[in-house]
Amino acid sequence: MLKFLKNKKIFRIILTCGDPAGIGPDITVKAIQNILKAEIVFFGDKNILKERAKIHKLPIKIFNYNRKSTPSIRKQGEICVFNIKNRNKVFPGTLDIKNNLYIMQILEKSYSECKKKNFSAIITNPINKSILLKDKKNKFIDHTTFFSTKSKKMGIMMMFNKNIKVAFFTNHIAIKNVSKKVKQSNLIEFIKILIEEVKEKFNIKFPKILVCGLNPHSGEEGYLGKEEKDIIIPAIKKIKRTIYKRVFGPFSADSILHMVRSNEDIIISMYHDQILPAIKYKYFGKITNITLGLPIIRTSVDHGTALQIAGKKIEEINEESLINTIDNTVEILNNL
Repeated sequence: MLKFLKNKKIFRIILTCGDPAGIGPDITVKAIQNILKAEIVFFGDKNILKERAKIHKLPIKIFNYNRKSTPSIRKQGEICVFNIKNRNKVFPGTLDIKNNLYIMQILEKSYSECKKKNFSAIITNPINKSILLKDKKNKFIDHTTFFSTKSKKMGIMMMFNKNIKVAFFTNHIAIKNVSKKVKQSNLIEFIKILIEEVKEKFNIKFPKILVCGLNPHSGEEGYLGKEEKDIIIPAIKKIKRTIYKRVFGPFSADSILHMVRSNEDIIISMYHDQILPAIKYKYFGKITNITLGLPIIRTSVDHGTALQIAGKKIEEINEESLINTIDNTVEILNNL
């Protein structure tokens, strides 16, 4: 028996194709050359996997998904597929708006199957936001928005590994719109969900929440912006008084990373690129993205579609983030 399976359940986890022109199929065929810690079921067109394996000269053996079968750890080079055909010809590295329907069909089916509890979690391969935004029929620009809308929940994007956890109060919106989203009621609800979720999914009994300010130096007492003084500080005081004591801030974004002392410390970044560049600089390929607050478990890799190398340079294609994400997802499932 594999050591990591000793006395533990084998989980059946969805892995979506992502944008078929991107790196998702590439890292999938590379990752399955390893023994993975769960049964991974690829949601997408099996022919895309076969083509990408052929390009990279990697062995692949595909099994059709059978709901009645018992989850099992696959051998190297093997993968189970829930086949969802793409009617459009795919050219690796070249975005095509015609692939959007295929991407959305996969996400819809993934959510439905996971909600039915046929699967324990969903891991998403990267999609390209620019091609989704060009499609007037599409209402979603990212996975977090899609799954939050489907579940009618406040989904919280958090990047994490064993050393760092950063949750994002706002996600993929223009900088000019961030301050409009910073409202006391929203922040209180966000922190409440965050605390509940990290307790449950990460087995942290007493998380310490470190809140970033929005403005440089947290507004310098209102001289560089009033959001801290008028919104963020009152929200923190109310939370400490009525919900949970271990919430602190607001702190300046330029020093908050140095305040992290343990894996029980969680930073709240007020916008997408406030803290993310620093943690990606240090941990790129070694962090996992999770959407907290959903009725399902959804995680993803920490990078984008990498169109410049998709289907091309196998030596530059790094499956490390996907394997780490599988491991982290299994760990979360074992905590539940």
